[in-house]
Amino acid sequence: MANSRRTGSAGTAGRGLMVQFRGLRLHDDVPSMPKVPPGQLWEDPNFDLHVAFPDPVIAQRLKWKRPTEISRNPQLYTDGTTRFDIGQGGAGTCWFLSIVASIAKDDEILKEVVPDDAYPIGTWAYRGVFHARFWRFGQWEDVYVDDRLPFDKRNRELWGAHSASDPNEFWVALLEKAFAKFHGSYDAVDGGDPSDAYLAMTGGVAETLDYDEDAQKTFSRIRNALKSGAIVAAGVPDKFNNKHGLIGSHAYSVTKTAVAKGKGVSLIRILNPWGKSEWTGPWSDKSREWEGVSNSKELRTVNDEGEFWICLKDFMHYFYHTTVCSLTPDFDQDGVPDSLECVANFYGAWRGETAAGCYNKLKNPRFQFTVPTSGSAKVPVVVQFIMKREPNEANTFLTRCDIFKLLDQTSRNAVRILGEETNKYSYQNQTTFRHELSAGVYFIIPSTMEPGQEKSFLIRVFSSVFRGNVSAYQRGL
Repeated sequence: MANSRRTGSAGTAGRGLMVQFRGLRLHDDVPSMPKVPPGQLWEDPNFDLHVAFPDPVIAQRLKWKRPTEISRNPQLYTDGTTRFDIGQGGAGTCWFLSIVASIAKDDEILKEVVPDDAYPIGTWAYRGVFHARFWRFGQWEDVYVDDRLPFDKRNRELWGAHSASDPNEFWVALLEKAFAKFHGSYDAVDGGDPSDAYLAMTGGVAETLDYDEDAQKTFSRIRNALKSGAIVAAGVPDKFNNKHGLIGSHAYSVTKTAVAKGKGVSLIRILNPWGKSEWTGPWSDKSREWEGVSNSKELRTVNDEGEFWICLKDFMHYFYHTTVCSLTPDFDQDGVPDSLECVANFYGAWRGETAAGCYNKLKNPRFQFTVPTSGSAKVPVVVQFIMKREPNEANTFLTRCDIFKLLDQTSRNAVRILGEETNKYSYQNQTTFRHELSAGVYFIIPSTMEPGQEKSFLIRVFSSVFRGNVSAYQRGL
């Protein structure tokens, strides 16, 4: 049965609504801290080496080692956390680490994921346990792993993620292991979408930028997003592998924007989670383009390990799937967090006749909301569609989510679809789209490409203008 929860409140902006709309802690069947007798160290019975690494070829070359077996002075953090702590290892987790690098500067978000008492190494309370929290389908889940990390027997080093700034620091490696367990295995996190990593670590909203827009408009979106405290990530497609030092099928963090004074060139600063392998094209560290730029010295104080500048033109050419991630939507995209007057959660599923596919779209589950008449001609609304994903489960469904406006109150099938030209079926676990809506009754209808595909989903509706008048109507469930 679908349900709707109006979890927003008037005049609440940004972080003020962070915990409330992103879901509360589960109270039933919650994993608790493993009980380990004093003097003993925990070994996770549910995540041994062969569960963590189903591929026997990889498992054979690895063994578990605790931080105390790797370092003489192991710590969770050695000097706070920064984006330069991130070092990617053998796991294909760049999509996850690109987001970790961006939240490393934000203590409030990081403490949501890694609580203060997550890893009391060096104290009497140390039992070899690491605690993390991740968001899944409207709820926060506690994840406990032992601190045995995958160690490459041949190369005699950590196989997975590691601290690129201090070999005594282990927060990156432990967080990657917890994320792998959350998804079922290291194999399950070998490749993914940065927007899914952001959702898991914040319960927030991710939106992919449309490159069909004017390039300068895209630059303004990125600049304003970073100004508002949002996180931005972008990927390089495989066809550009090794082109000017770029890595194909790889996710990067976008950390800053600037304009080269004297030349008027828009620049974007990028960080590679590998901690190495930088862009070598125009506007790279030692390129000629910096000559005659009055703010060159100020801009070129980037870290030598994996961080670089690239001009907007080349960014638009070589990078794709640029994703803006924020705790709450920036409705007018001006870089200033907006108040949330309404947030509604619609839980639903395709089951039986309602798994109708794309050709019988109106037979799929539908959810109703009303935009009341107001002083504004149009009301900004952001809709986020999230598929339920179980551990070790890949999304094999092509899905999309449409908004229809009800044209005739006497017939629920007298509707007009909005934004059909820009809405496409995709394999993404989540999609976000925005509309400017006039007063009236609307239906949100999610659908799969093929009929008979059954799955649960969550739809979240955000608005900065209207309150109330949000209800769920789901056909057939």
